Amino acid sequence: MRLGSCSGRVAAEGAGRGPQAAPAHGRRARRSAARLPADALGPRPRPERRAERLRTQAASGGGGGLEDGSELDVAVFRFTLGIPGFDDSLVPRFVGAGAGALLALNHALSAQPVSDAQGRAEFLGALLVALCLVVPEIEERLKSILPGRGRQAGAVSVEGSARVFALDGALPEAERRELAWLSFAALKNANACGVALLRGADCGRAVVARGAVGSGVAGSGGGGGGGAGASGGGGAGDGAEVLQAVAKDVARGVAASPEVAAVARGAAPSLWLPDRAAMARAGADGWACVPRGAQSLLLQAVPGGGLLILMAERPRGLPDKDRRWAAALAAKL
Repeated sequence: MRLGSCSGRVAAEGAGRGPQAAPAHGRRARRSAARLPADALGPRPRPERRAERLRTQAASGGGGGLEDGSELDVAVFRFTLGIPGFDDSLVPRFVGAGAGALLALNHALSAQPVSDAQGRAEFLGALLVALCLVVPEIEERLKSILPGRGRQAGAVSVEGSARVFALDGALPEAERRELAWLSFAALKNANACGVALLRGADCGRAVVARGAVGSGVAGSGGGGGGGAGASGGGGAGDGAEVLQAVAKDVARGVAASPEVAAVARGAAPSLWLPDRAAMARAGADGWACVPRGAQSLLLQAVPGGGLLILMAERPRGLPDKDRRWAAALAAKL
């Protein structure tokens, strides 16, 4: 009873004296409320109920406690040299090359024969130089095998490419829907910037092209799509024309390269071209459907004859798991 009367008196005095007296009485009320038993303030939410509420918010896309539905922006800072066109992951390689040059210069200017201490120091320095030279390669390999690190952020634009999404309008609706899913899955779950599917041992028919393809086959028409089966494709021409150009281009490549022809016929399961040098040996670097910025290429055999082509904007951009994913997609056809 005493506590209740005290709280009532605090409320009355606070209302009578105005807002200036409210803070002192508010502190007195809080001290009084702190002496209440734990169950007098009402039942506390159980941990199980709270966990269930959090799961419900996550499932419904809630903001994790943001009642107004606003999104939480998270900024990730990465310190770089800021040199346009320079890949910061190659810094250790340049450091190693510079250190190796200084090490060789020091050895040449030293008195001969060198002392044992200097020989040991030069040996350790050479080991460090070699380590610096291979660090970028080790980083790329680790990115491809560590869980959750395989999928890299795609480039905003690929040199010499245009964005297209073209489907063969002569196909049944169900098959077009299947090909749309296949092309989306290839771009979403692999480090590919562009994908194309061609049928026939001579690859004379292209049924889908999506993502970044060479601007030479994409045409110069603006705004994508009105042809048979075309959709999307900012900067691409008519969808049927794009598919015809891709088919004609790849068919020439199949006729010119025995390696590519073996994959198209099904005699070889796939052909992996990890860099521009390998693409040049196979003759694929000159394909008009392959952007100039594409640095690696996968040609996957399709049951019944044909090719599933995945292009990546990075050297060795498609690790083993991406190539297995492409094989699974091709087998689904």
